Amino acid sequence: MGDGYRPLIDGIFHEEDSLTGRNQEQLKLQYYSEHHGNEVIYEELCAWRRGKASSERKAPYILASNRLLRLLSTFLPHTPEELLQIPGVGEGKVAQFGTDWLAITTVAAREHSFPLNWVHEVIEEESFVNWLYKQKEVKYKKQLERLRLRRILLQGIENGLGLEQLKVNSGVNRRELIEVVEELEREGYSVEKLIHVELGNMPQNEQEAVWNAYVELGDLFLKPVLNKVYGEGFSAAEGLDIYYERLRLIRIRFRREQTHKVGMATSF
Repeated sequence: MGDGYRPLIDGIFHEEDSLTGRNQEQLKLQYYSEHHGNEVIYEELCAWRRGKASSERKAPYILASNRLLRLLSTFLPHTPEELLQIPGVGEGKVAQFGTDWLAITTVAAREHSFPLNWVHEVIEEESFVNWLYKQKEVKYKKQLERLRLRRILLQGIENGLGLEQLKVNSGVNRRELIEVVEELEREGYSVEKLIHVELGNMPQNEQEAVWNAYVELGDLFLKPVLNKVYGEGFSAAEGLDIYYERLRLIRIRFRREQTHKVGMATSF
């Protein structure tokens, strides 16, 4: 259907969530941006994101998605008010990154105007519908890939594998593996075997120091815990990734125990 084919039998692909109103407008902006983007500006925005993610030790997608950077590079906002008309940009994003984004987008020549209500008039409807089906195809493939990854992880954890072997088996980097492990734990699956394997070489007194830091500082942010345990400005020849992995694995145990305590308290 993404290539323009349609079923001969009506209703075979009935859509419960038909697009209306604002949702459709935003999707049309996204569709337009994928076909009319300014590649030079897009690459500059990607370079900004890489630098920002590195300096703040955050995953790039947390700062801004590829979709958002495409929209910015296409519609080239010149003011904070125009930024707010871009889907995915709110007051918080404008306050955090607006100055950086505008420094990039305002240097490019712009032939269109704001507001962006002209976009729907220049889009060919059939091509847009085909694109929507392509988006669904991509979405379903991602869901299937996620299920495959979860299965590999659960089987590997049960067989006593560590992160490095799971990385080889899944083709996924260690950071994403840890994220899925956290997700599995929240859903009630046991990941203790993996934690035991990965923390096997970590001294017990170091593990206790991390645990006590969570008790004192809370478990929402990792950097304060890292600084508490290893000192401000801590660096290691092998990098900090392994230390953050351990903090996240210990946090899984910590949160599990806190949840258990709350459950015990409410049972009385």
